[in-house]
Amino acid sequence: MRSKQLQKGLTELGEEGAIQVFKPMMGSEMMLGAIGQLQFEVVTARLKGEYGVDVRLTTSRYTCARWVTGSSAADLRHFTEANLNRMVTDAANTVAFLATSRFDLEIMQKKWETIQFHPMREHAGLLLSNK
Repeated sequence: MRSKQLQKGLTELGEEGAIQVFKPMMGSEMMLGAIGQLQFEVVTARLKGEYGVDVRLTTSRYTCARWVTGSSAADLRHFTEANLNRMVTDAANTVAFLATSRFDLEIMQKKWETIQFHPMREHAGLLLSNK
């Protein structure tokens, strides 16, 4: 088993920003997010070369992630609980929502008016801290 090497590799690559690494709030399979196919190929090669881990990536039904904030902690908690199967945390343990399409995201934005959907963690004012 090379699960420890895989975990270490994904954690380090996520922290350095080579790729977004998401941990689902429900389930155990890690999810990777990237801007394009080349990023996935680079990460696959780096996991093999630097960590000795062969990986096989499979396509997800999700097409985008949005970091979420709420008008209040209660609003954000309610949104998270209602969409638990689509909620993930990133390398900085920041909450994000996964959408299947631009249309899906627009529907959620209209339905949840007290939730802000940010395209980047930095846009949400949520920066990686050294804790």
